[in-house]
Amino acid sequence: MPRSKWLPAVCLVALLASLAVVRLREWRPGLFSIGDSEIGNVATGALAADAEQLVRGLLSALFVLGLLLGALALFFLPAFVAGTRKHHNTNAIFALNLLLGWTVLGWVAALIWALTQVNPQIPPPASTGSRDEPVG
Repeated sequence: MPRSKWLPAVCLVALLASLAVVRLREWRPGLFSIGDSEIGNVATGALAADAEQLVRGLLSALFVLGLLLGALALFFLPAFVAGTRKHHNTNAIFALNLLLGWTVLGWVAALIWALTQVNPQIPPPASTGSRDEPVG
């Protein structure tokens, strides 16, 4: 998968994880209870509480992972832009982003540099002869 398609996928995962956590918090405590008897409610209630806690923990971990991946994708956005545009200084932009991107100024500078005009690869002019040849 090309690097330029990672960012929307990571943002989608982060959004879905956050929506799942929000929906999970709206659930009622008796959601997992099964049965009408006193003993059945106690046994299944304990299992339901454990299951609910496990599901909440897994969704919280997924939410945090989505946030971290989203933040990482946003942090390296200038490098993604430079790579997608096939900028002639992609490696230098990545290095600037990696080393100084944690400062807002370094990140903005890397993004502006990534958005500057890309120089086309112009082949060197063909040699018609050497200037060092004696005239004769």
